[in-house]
Amino acid sequence: MNRTLIRGAVAAALLGALLATPFPALASGRFDLQGQPVAVVNDTTRIDVPAIRAWSRYPAYIDDQFLQPVDQVLALRGVDRAQDLNCLDQVPVSTWFNPVPGGAPPVRLEAAAPLEVLDARLDGPDPFLVVRDKQGQRCWLDFDMPGAPERRTAAAVVSARLLRAAGFPVLDCDIESITYPALMLAPGAGRTGEYWSQGELRTADLERFLAGIAAADGTVRVAASRLPTGIALGSFGERGVRSDDPNDRVPHQNRRSLRGLAVLAAWLDYSTFREDRTLDVYLQPQGYVRHFIRGLARTLGAGPREPQEKAPEGFGLLADPGFDPRAWAPLDPCAFFQAMQWGDALWGVQRLLAVSPAEIQAAVKAGRLSDPEQAELLAGALIERRERIARAWLEAINGADGFVVREVARGRWTLECEETGVCAGLRQGEDVTLAMTMTLPDAGETWGLQTRGGAAARFDLVPFLPPAWLHRLDARRYAIAEVRAWNYRGHALAGTARVHIYFDRDSGPRIVGIERD
Repeated sequence: MNRTLIRGAVAAALLGALLATPFPALASGRFDLQGQPVAVVNDTTRIDVPAIRAWSRYPAYIDDQFLQPVDQVLALRGVDRAQDLNCLDQVPVSTWFNPVPGGAPPVRLEAAAPLEVLDARLDGPDPFLVVRDKQGQRCWLDFDMPGAPERRTAAAVVSARLLRAAGFPVLDCDIESITYPALMLAPGAGRTGEYWSQGELRTADLERFLAGIAAADGTVRVAASRLPTGIALGSFGERGVRSDDPNDRVPHQNRRSLRGLAVLAAWLDYSTFREDRTLDVYLQPQGYVRHFIRGLARTLGAGPREPQEKAPEGFGLLADPGFDPRAWAPLDPCAFFQAMQWGDALWGVQRLLAVSPAEIQAAVKAGRLSDPEQAELLAGALIERRERIARAWLEAINGADGFVVREVARGRWTLECEETGVCAGLRQGEDVTLAMTMTLPDAGETWGLQTRGGAAARFDLVPFLPPAWLHRLDARRYAIAEVRAWNYRGHALAGTARVHIYFDRDSGPRIVGIERD
C-alpha cells in the first residue's frame, strides 16, 4: 500500500478516534490576555552568602533508592509539569540556562610557576587538582589516566564546549600543560579521598602521582576548568530548592532546563552524572548564585560501562549500534531526569539540534587530540549520535512547535506550526500527520477536525469559529486549539500541544499561551 493511501486511512482513523474520545479538561485554566512572555528570569538579585552544601554518596544512595520512591508512593504523587516556563511553553534565560552565551573571552590559566595547590584527589577514576595561579585565577584540573592518553582531558573540553553551545552553564575549559616544579602546596592544602573524605595532602604523594602520568619531557596534559570568582557552595540538589537562596524558586526536579538535559547527557554518554557533578557558585562581587554542570572528564566513552557490554572502546563507544537513546539512563538515578515528560524531551531534542555540525567540529578541535584519525572518529560519532537520538525521540513524541497565527485574507486566519523532525530533515513530510480540533471553553464545545502533513502545517481557523464571533457580536472569544500527532501507520505520538487563542475584536486573533501535556 502506498503512503498516500495510508495517510487517507490514518486521517479516517483519527476522525473516529477524536470524535469518540472525550478531550481532557483544561489543566491550567485561561492565560492572561494582556500578559507577555517572560524572556529573562530575574534571578540575579543580590542575596546573602548561602551555606555550603555537603554531599555524601551513601545518604544520597539511600535517599534515591529507598526513601524517595516510598515517599512518592505513599503520597500518591505523580510527576508535576515543568515550572520554569513562560506562557508560550519556552524556557527563559536564567542562571540555569542561557541559549546565547557571550561576554568577555575566558581568562586562561597562567601555567608558569608558581601554581598553588589548594586541594587534590589522587586516587580512583576521577583524579583532580584545584590550583590557583599567580593572577589569583582558580582552576579545576582534570588528568588523563595511564594507558588512555588524551581521552579524559579531551572529553572534558569537548563536552563543555558542546553543552555551552546548547545553552547550559558549564565552566570554561581548555587544554593546558603543567610541570611538577611549577606546583607548590598552599597552606592547609587538603587531599580528597573516596566519597569526598578529607585528609592532608603531602608533597611526596603529589610528586608520585604526577610522575606516573607525565610525558617524557616532564609535562602533564590537563583540562583546566576555570572557577568563577566567588565562593563554591557545593552541588545543587536533585529535588527542592536551596532554602537560603531566595532566587531559587522552582523545585529542581520540576525544571525543564534540568529534565531536558537528559537528552544531552545521553548524547555525551554522561553515564556518571549525579548530584555531585554539579556546582553552585556565589559570584562576587555580583552577589548571586550561578549553577554549573561539571565533571565532564568522564563523558564521551571515558566513563565506566557494565562488564557485559560489547561496545567499542574509547570514543568508538559513541557509535555503538546497540545504543538505545530513549532507554539511556545514568548509572545513578537522577530525580530530574526521571521526571522528564514528553514536552521536556522535545525541548531537549531542540537544544541538541541547536548544536550544529560546525560547532561539533570546533569543539573536537578544542580537545587538541594529537591523532587526526581519533579527532575525525570523535566528530563523526558525535554527529551520527546526535541524529540518532533526535530521530528516536521525534519518532515517539509530538514535534509540533513554532506556533503562529497569520491573517491570510481579510477576516480569515490560519494557525501555523512546524514539525520538528521534518524541519530537521530527520523524516519526510508524509511520515507524520498533525490533527487539530478547537475547544471553546465558555460554550463547552469542541469543533471540527483538520489534519495536515509536511514540514509546516497550516490550519484554517474560520471553520472552527461560531458565526457570532465572525460578526463581532460575542464577547466570549477564547479558544484552545489542540494539536496531536500520528505517524503514517496511524500510531498516536505522545503529547498534546494546546494553543490558547484570544480572538480580539479589533486586532484579530493572537496566541496568549501554549501548554504541553
